Amino acid sequence: MAKLMLNKVTKKFGDFYAAKDVSFEAEEGEFVTLLGPSGCGKTSLLKLIAGFYQADDGEVLIGGKNVNFVPPEKRNTAMCFQSYALFPHLNVSHNICYGLQQKKVAKTEQIARLNTALKQMDLEVHKVKMPNQLSGGQQQRVALARAMVTRPDVILFDEPLSNLDAKLRESVRFEIKQLSRQYNLTSIYVTHDQAEALAMSDKIIVLNKGSIEQIGTPQEIYHQPINRFVADFIGVANITQADVESLGDNRYKVRSIFGEFIAYSEKAPESSKIYICFRPEDAELCDANGGENQFTVEVKQTAFMGNLTEVQATLPQQPDYKIRLQLTKFPHIPEDNKLTFSLPQTAIRFLEAV
Repeated sequence: MAKLMLNKVTKKFGDFYAAKDVSFEAEEGEFVTLLGPSGCGKTSLLKLIAGFYQADDGEVLIGGKNVNFVPPEKRNTAMCFQSYALFPHLNVSHNICYGLQQKKVAKTEQIARLNTALKQMDLEVHKVKMPNQLSGGQQQRVALARAMVTRPDVILFDEPLSNLDAKLRESVRFEIKQLSRQYNLTSIYVTHDQAEALAMSDKIIVLNKGSIEQIGTPQEIYHQPINRFVADFIGVANITQADVESLGDNRYKVRSIFGEFIAYSEKAPESSKIYICFRPEDAELCDANGGENQFTVEVKQTAFMGNLTEVQATLPQQPDYKIRLQLTKFPHIPEDNKLTFSLPQTAIRFLEAV
């Protein structure tokens, strides 16, 4: 495996920036996810790494070597496509071995790698079947096996699970992560699914309009978003403007539409007027006098989700501001539809300045 590095990479299509001064590193064996909305440049970056696109500016380095002008077939990368891209006239075994044949790997080594891949992907009973005889999940496993048997320096995943149903998607994503760990694969994974990114990644790169918004671990991205875009795109966040005043010792007085709260943050606010946020699961249901940083909401709708209950509500003093909350139990809703919550000091995150 090899380290991947992008250094100030830019790619334009007319006036549109698919990548604008993008720099990041993927260490050897690291699982890195490119996450963002449609049109943010995720797949374009993947194609720049694979060699299908050439950067207008900047460098793509694999194993410390600049590969800007190296054709795709000589980069020792492998791609697992969203559409599987299996050869319809080849059976499962021949599809898996196709890359090995192109690389002129010895026949005995091909057979050994094929048998290992068939066993790992639970495809042994399907090895002579044609692609049209397989389910979507089985086809995805064949595509994954084909990519991995070549032992690439970098393996690229272009939303490989988007065509699978929810249960199968969860199963296959854990298989991908397990195989990535087992073979110490340097993996670049493209998705717009936040749950996938949080569950699979060592590092997440959040993209927006061709630029990087934030790079961090799943925990950092979720619990310490750098701005409103990241906070709102990763999971759900209640975001509002606030006036902030330092009280010393990393404690701050925060005034917002929720009221006057005390917040604790090791990250100092950028300004006295900033955006703040908190996650739906951070607020705790309490009695009227039973907790710090209290606020009262008027419940508009609840949704029982099995392991939790989602609450959609508004503030009595701000009926147009919609709030999302999550509770581990189904709450008893009083006749006036009002519930009181408290917010721990550490739950309030400081975002960018207003």
